[in-house]
Amino acid sequence: MSKILVISGHPDYKESKANRAILDEFHRLVPAADIVYLSEEYPDWNIDVEREQHRLTAACSGSE
Repeated sequence: MSKILVISGHPDYKESKANRAILDEFHRLVPAADIVYLSEEYPDWNIDVEREQHRLTAACSGSE
């Protein structure tokens, strides 16, 4: 079975009301899901595309 992966691209998740509420509640309901906060992993927004593509592929295939 595939993993659940949520990628948040909100530029300021910590200051967001709606996005933070949605993702916090989702995490509470589905604690096994992986949630990636791009703004925290890449504060300069220089996203490692290859890494993120691998992350998506791994989630789809159920491997890491």
